[in-house]
Amino acid sequence: MKILMIESSPRKKSCSNLLASYFALGAEKSGNTVRVFDVSKIQISPCQACGTCEQTGPCLQRDSMANLRNQILDTDVLVFVTPIYYSGVSAQLKLAIDRFTAFYKDLRKRKLKTFLLAVAGHSNSATAMVEQFYLELCQEFHFQNLGTLCVAGLEDVFEMKRSPFPARAYEMGRGVVNPLN
Repeated sequence: MKILMIESSPRKKSCSNLLASYFALGAEKSGNTVRVFDVSKIQISPCQACGTCEQTGPCLQRDSMANLRNQILDTDVLVFVTPIYYSGVSAQLKLAIDRFTAFYKDLRKRKLKTFLLAVAGHSNSATAMVEQFYLELCQEFHFQNLGTLCVAGLEDVFEMKRSPFPARAYEMGRGVVNPLN
């Protein structure tokens, strides 16, 4: 299967990206192809709510979202990877998700399989809020939620490495079975 991971932490060596790397290792071990698209390193403009995409077709904005759109529509599994800031997904991920409006119908038809990997430095309630946001996103876009791994209380990558969560992320990735194997 083709797996696209959307990373969104502005810190390259973040806890959320660490979980993503373990997920990718597990998924590749099961014969899947994994690609990473880091929305924190590109330019995505906010949705302007102009309605052009609903009336005449593609979004008028010329930025990196067109590339992300093509990759999303060419994947079997989508993995959202985010740090949790102030009880929400990163601003970078939220910008990208808001732009899903421009290919809303195509996304709903795909019924993509999805995962969420999220890390909060402090609050368990923040992880619950992000997980609820993700589940509502799944409902709206007809995504098939295959699992969530939301971690609270770990800000340090070294602490994360010593925790059980990288192994859980690896097992989640390994559980994505490529039907060609």
